[in-house]
Amino acid sequence: MEWLLGKREYKKLQLFRFLYQSSGSFMTLAEIETHFGWSKYMTETLVTELIADEKENHIPRHIQLVYDADTRIIHWLPGYSVSLVRMERKYTLESHAFQLLIATLKDRPFSLNEIAKKSGVNLNHLNEDKHELNKRLGASGVRLNSANRLEGNETVLRIMYERLIFGATDTVDDLGNYFDEETMQCVQRIIGYYEFSQNKRLTVRRRYIMAITIAVWVARMDVACFIPRDNDFDVLVDTPDFNPQMAAVYDKVKQMAEGFTNITPGHLNREIRYGMTALISNGFLQASLVANADRHYFRFYNGVIDIIKQQYLRQFRTLMPADTEDDIKTNLDRAMIAFYFLYKIDYRGHDDQMPRHSLLPEYELFTEQVFDGIREHFGVESHEIRSRLFAMFYNVFLHAISRDVMIPKMTIMLEFDNPGLQQEIESLLRRRYELNIDYIEDPTIADAVLADHLMPLAPNKRLFIWQMPPSFAELDVFMHEAVNLTMTRFKNQRDSE
Repeated sequence: MEWLLGKREYKKLQLFRFLYQSSGSFMTLAEIETHFGWSKYMTETLVTELIADEKENHIPRHIQLVYDADTRIIHWLPGYSVSLVRMERKYTLESHAFQLLIATLKDRPFSLNEIAKKSGVNLNHLNEDKHELNKRLGASGVRLNSANRLEGNETVLRIMYERLIFGATDTVDDLGNYFDEETMQCVQRIIGYYEFSQNKRLTVRRRYIMAITIAVWVARMDVACFIPRDNDFDVLVDTPDFNPQMAAVYDKVKQMAEGFTNITPGHLNREIRYGMTALISNGFLQASLVANADRHYFRFYNGVIDIIKQQYLRQFRTLMPADTEDDIKTNLDRAMIAFYFLYKIDYRGHDDQMPRHSLLPEYELFTEQVFDGIREHFGVESHEIRSRLFAMFYNVFLHAISRDVMIPKMTIMLEFDNPGLQQEIESLLRRRYELNIDYIEDPTIADAVLADHLMPLAPNKRLFIWQMPPSFAELDVFMHEAVNLTMTRFKNQRDSE
């Protein structure tokens, strides 16, 4: 959650992400200076501090950064994104913004002196960080007031608190660091009722995610911070207008909410509606939000679905099949609710960034095209929305649109004297999800020929000679050529319109 970080920590995290998510394993400091536009002194200082932070945070020695001051070259072992998560967690928990926001969870006034003494931070620095935090929160309508209480729409505040707690914890037990014992007992009671009424037991991870939602819900109501009457973020039609499926969900959530100790009858209906939206969009309860949506959300949702269908038509020259559309809609609720809130509030977080080099390139480009369509349709600069929600939409498309449709065919001829080696190569290529392969026996029309011996080829055909299973480097060269070929075809599908 880099929006919480101080300027220096933000730069270190940028540098960390840049190095560990690249495909290389070394880089000169001059290259880093050029990439970020930093001075020589700033770059060297940040690298030195980052190495010290890795040691302090117990990053395994063999994957830590190594800096040679004589050659000014930095070395690392790429691909260890777990280290990135650890470092981001460290910087987040130590950030003054995080400490200020967590202190507001119970909605009581407090002095900055309390935080300053507890954290050993200079009071002037804390005041500066408070002003910086309010600048970052500006687009959301949320601000930390003079009494250090958060002002803003309660739904927005709860979304923010959930992201804060999610970014700071790993298990249900960790939640005890942020919520009192009474709140956690209520959480366990509600989860127990949920499992009993649904007749299924949650996995450890799903229990943890549900516990965060309910803990924030309970804690805020416990201090009488209720969903307001004029809630701009309620996406549902009036309660009496729910369809039978949603009405059944309402009854389930009502029975959960009646276990809360501090909810008044006047607020009960609005709190139930909030809980329904949260639990449905996180996949805990099954009902269609769009089938019960108010006209604003309905138009918004259909606008995005139309964009996705238009991009599908432009890319594949055919209408989206009904079963594909149904699959997308089934899995889109969580992404759409997050998108709807961000479209309206955009509090400048990057909660769900993912290393882009690991994505299947055709699905990545299709997702980019959908976000381009969203920007044009809604007239918004969607950088923040795109960076935070890319993973959600990408995963929806990965599930709903088959690889046979998304990834262009590549034809390969296998010509091995050793049948055992040929079977090994076939097995290896089957595991490469980036490719959609047809095997043929005509070398003159094959896109590539894999063999264990030299053989005549038609002009411009690629021959790869593997006399044993390929090394990492040999396979990497082949995959680079193959993905470039299929991506060119993918782009040409669209450009030929």
